[in-house]
Amino acid sequence: ENEYEKGSVFFFNAPLEEFYTESYMPENTALYEVYKLFMKDRKTEFSIESSRCMVTVHELENGKLGVMINNYEEENVLRYELDKDYKIENILYATEQNGRLSLERKYAYLELVKA
Repeated sequence: ENEYEKGSVFFFNAPLEEFYTESYMPENTALYEVYKLFMKDRKTEFSIESSRCMVTVHELENGKLGVMINNYEEENVLRYELDKDYKIENILYATEQNGRLSLERKYAYLELVKA
């Protein structure tokens, strides 16, 4: 792991994604465990409690954080964790209630602002 500007770069000398895509029934593999290991010490402002849901957080030019969610779960109601310093300001393609997101589609977008 190496620090690079505002983030980190991991060098993994194996064709990890190739192993995943060429395996029989890759959706049933635990590739997410590798990424969890990489990110275990990283603070994140927003996370979903799911092994089959991808979340990326992006700094926006207006100072907000944009959160993209891609859901591969059968379930469309997902529990999330939000850093106490942030609140959800805007949601597209989902509704929020009591720490859960109900996705209208297999993806959603959120904007976070400092609380």
